Amino acid sequence: ALLRAGATRALLAVTVRIDSLPLKCAEAALCALLNLSNEPENQMALASKGLWALLPIVHAPPSEKAFALATGALANLAGSPATRVKLYAAELALQSARWTGVRAPRDAPNAGDADDLPLGQAGKV
Repeated sequence: ALLRAGATRALLAVTVRIDSLPLKCAEAALCALLNLSNEPENQMALASKGLWALLPIVHAPPSEKAFALATGALANLAGSPATRVKLYAAELALQSARWTGVRAPRDAPNAGDADDLPLGQAGKV
């Protein structure tokens, strides 16, 4: 229901703007994303649109708590067989960028991406 109502999109939008928000706000959004990352429908949405929003936080965390929350969400995504292909593709993109010195792609959600997140099934929380 949260995915269908747009909560996942809103939380990702907060996460993308983590540097321009109060730390407590950013950490609260990451905490919610960590909880949502356990739900299968949200896992697919997060792997599709949230992966590139979480990775910069792990790379340059604004706080230890933000790092722990982002890595926890990524660990939950890694534990899902349905999201592994997207995670492998991201890993390859990051390794290629590191080897070639080219900047890694950033597919963070923006206004144009908001409508691309899949809608959940009725009755799912």
